[in-house]
Amino acid sequence: MMKQFVKIRKDKTDRKVFFLFFTCLALIFLGSFLCTWSRMAHIHMGYRLAAAYKMQRETEAQNTKLKSSEALLKSPSRIEEYARTALNLHYPGEEQVVMLKRN
Repeated sequence: MMKQFVKIRKDKTDRKVFFLFFTCLALIFLGSFLCTWSRMAHIHMGYRLAAAYKMQRETEAQNTKLKSSEALLKSPSRIEEYARTALNLHYPGEEQVVMLKRN
C-alpha cells in the first residue's frame, strides 16, 4: 500500500484576516493605553495646579502680614516704644553727650 500525502493549502486570506485581527487588537490596546495615560496626566496636572493655588494663597497671606508689620515698624513712635520697652533704651542725659568740634 502506498502512503498518500495530503498537502494543505493555506489560503492567503486567512493570513490577511489574522494580521488584520491582531492589528486591530494592537490599535485598540494602544488607544486604551493612550486614553488612560492622558487621564492620569490630567489628574496629576490638577493636583499640581491645586498645590500651586494653595501656595499662592499662603504667599499672599504672608505678604499681607509682612506689609502690616512693615507699616508698624516704619512708624517713628512705634520704633521709639519698641526701643524703650523691648531693648530698654533711653535718651542720653546731658552728661552723656559729648560735642565734637568740626575742623
